Amino acid sequence: VDVTWQQNPQRTGAVSLITRLTNWQATNMASIFSANTSGAVVDGADDTKVIGVTIQNIGDIPIVVDSITTVWSGAPGGTKIEAISIGGVTVWSGSDVSNKTQDITNVTLAVGASPTAINFFDFSDNMTGTTLTLTFTMSDGTASTTLAFNP
Repeated sequence: VDVTWQQNPQRTGAVSLITRLTNWQATNMASIFSANTSGAVVDGADDTKVIGVTIQNIGDIPIVVDSITTVWSGAPGGTKIEAISIGGVTVWSGSDVSNKTQDITNVTLAVGASPTAINFFDFSDNMTGTTLTLTFTMSDGTASTTLAFNP
């Protein structure tokens, strides 16, 4: 396709499109990230752990999860998050109160891969009857927040 235009009385502009463009919208990592909390439960063997959350890349570029902000309510006073395990690897350990960001070891979600298990969120106290919200921040700075859920 050739397009020409008159820039001014003495000059004409022209451009040629030689490649077909398809699906040219910009993609950010958060827009192709999916977190599934429908299977989230408090671990029957250890009531300080929340299990059953999965994450997945539903797009066409790799995703790098850089951090997770955990927010909870309904837990005993002073409860802290102490560890996060994803895909069988402890990606963060420490001691944070609610609504703090855990700078995890980056987790890459490949294109076309099956959901990746978040093996557990480990807390300092019983998480039965709590409400949680998770915000996943990607390496491109975009973020995806789950709806509040009750494990």
